[in-house]
Amino acid sequence: PVGFRKQPTRKLMDLHRFILRGQALSLYRRGLRAIRAADPSVAEDLRDQLRRDFVQNRNASDIVSIKYLISEGRKKIKDLEEMLKRTQG
Repeated sequence: PVGFRKQPTRKLMDLHRFILRGQALSLYRRGLRAIRAADPSVAEDLRDQLRRDFVQNRNASDIVSIKYLISEGRKKIKDLEEMLKRTQG
């Protein structure tokens, strides 16, 4: 038909990957919230490191690897939150 254009082929995300993506985004936001409690002199460096870690692993495609990265990220952010609580008082 006239005016018909083929849509670009795009990989659809399955439900499991969709849920993992949501968990990763939630983890990123949690990290950003934790960094708000940091001293402004180090907050920018912490934000840069957080972003670097996520960008470095953004192309992970193996579900087991993604789960591992999310698990490790949770541990790191929990440690960061605890460290920042100790420095607050």
